[in-house]
Amino acid sequence: MKMHAAGYLLLALLFVTRFSFLYAQNAVQFHYQISMKQALSQRFQVTLNATGLTGPVVDLKMPVWMPGYYQLINYAAALDSFKVTDSNNQPVSWQQTSSSTWRIAHKTGTALQVSYHIKASQAFVAQPWLDTGHAYIAPTGIFLYAENYLNHPVTVSISPFTASQTVATGLPAIHDQPLTWQAANFDILYDSPFLIGQLEQLPDFTVQHIPHHFIGWQMGQFDRTSFQQDLKKIVTTASGIIGHIPYYQYTFLAIGPGRGGIEHLNSTTISFSGEELQSPNGRLRMLSFIAHEYFHHYNVKRIRPVALGPFDYSRENRTSQLWVSEGLTVYYEYMILRRAGIMSNEQLLEHFQQLTASYENRTGHLHQTLAQASEFT
Repeated sequence: MKMHAAGYLLLALLFVTRFSFLYAQNAVQFHYQISMKQALSQRFQVTLNATGLTGPVVDLKMPVWMPGYYQLINYAAALDSFKVTDSNNQPVSWQQTSSSTWRIAHKTGTALQVSYHIKASQAFVAQPWLDTGHAYIAPTGIFLYAENYLNHPVTVSISPFTASQTVATGLPAIHDQPLTWQAANFDILYDSPFLIGQLEQLPDFTVQHIPHHFIGWQMGQFDRTSFQQDLKKIVTTASGIIGHIPYYQYTFLAIGPGRGGIEHLNSTTISFSGEELQSPNGRLRMLSFIAHEYFHHYNVKRIRPVALGPFDYSRENRTSQLWVSEGLTVYYEYMILRRAGIMSNEQLLEHFQQLTASYENRTGHLHQTLAQASEFT
């Protein structure tokens, strides 16, 4: 019996459609929903919908390490109200097998819904924060990961405390899904913090046709035009040293007055107070700090010791090369300001003199090599 060509085409289309449907049904997917409605008690409500996982068990883990921060953090201590259900809202068996691991028993392909709360009450760039006015998501302190599934894509939806609050992050948005972002894998997710609140965004600028954003919460009083001009000079000069910009956009997240900064692949989180820019010394201090964190997206994020990515999020990631990753970045933060015309020759030499004196007047170098000091910072 002969079949008309159209019949073969129809069968092929039916097969492809059926195969695509089955693949979509069984594909591994992770979607997180973050609610801030418990902001009064400073608790994020987190819901993870996971599909396509193979059985009979999966271990969900809370990281103990954040990219860009060289210390262990007990993020799991902030987690409570852990619960697991299936697609029929029936309880799923689980047990906590370590301080940061939750083992879930399930059949292959079972859709899991995991919910938990995160206490977020430490104002620091490596810790989550939540109150009624704003929130900061340090991703390794919020998102559990499924062991052996780090390379799978992730989506995140966020519900701010009020409708007037906005969200800033370096992750790309999913345009047809409001307040939803996507990450190619968990390494990208963990390297992409979120800032939420009634945020101020300074006018964007471009370098090599690539947009750069500066978005902050309670940035204070300062000359925004002058600051943006300085910021563009820093990015232009720093990228000119390497000769290439490896991202499609870059976001500076100013989280307000506080301590520290952490670099990421296409963003950086910085503690920021505009009032500091009003004095000459404060201005140089703030701009050198920003130049330092920005240059890290080259030196330590891409030019890096092998230990610093991809990460093992279950333990410390030691390297003896921080003297290169951090030390050379300190050198370049001042060279960037000088080449950008923000710092004079005299100011450059004064800073190098201070750094040299600090080294010579401390006895640590008599007892440890640079490599040893790096590994046990």
